[in-house]
Amino acid sequence: MEGTPSIECRDPRPDEWFRVRLGVERGASTLALRDAGTGDLYLVTRNLWHELRPSLMPVCLRACINLNGGLFLWVIPLPAAEGGPELRTTPACVVADLAEKTWCRVVFDADLQQYVTSTKGRCVPDPLWPDVSFLDLLQAAFGGRVITSLDHPIINS
Repeated sequence: MEGTPSIECRDPRPDEWFRVRLGVERGASTLALRDAGTGDLYLVTRNLWHELRPSLMPVCLRACINLNGGLFLWVIPLPAAEGGPELRTTPACVVADLAEKTWCRVVFDADLQQYVTSTKGRCVPDPLWPDVSFLDLLQAAFGGRVITSLDHPIINS
């Protein structure tokens, strides 16, 4: 993981043009736990999903890059679906799929009470992604925020 840039877990900013990584390692759907006290998001290993399911939220994680080359991990909440986090038809997921192909910006329109997506024309070149795996990006973004056992401090708090 040496040389992996630091990664934030966040939504795209309103003033930010971004792209979403395309290809096999473009992202993942999983279950996560949000710490009510800090708001931090924790990844949860699959072997704990059954025991912790009532506290977990399905999310789609997408690797993103902005025009300045800054990386971030877009954590997209998904609707709860029986059987696992497989449903990827939320508006944010649709925008993420579009951002695989073109530069996008998402802004909330208060009059319409919805998010509006803008796209840039072909004048902006495709991003230059760093040569790091999606797993390395996850490790950089979450660090120690991975729950692998029921003994984890966040479970017992």
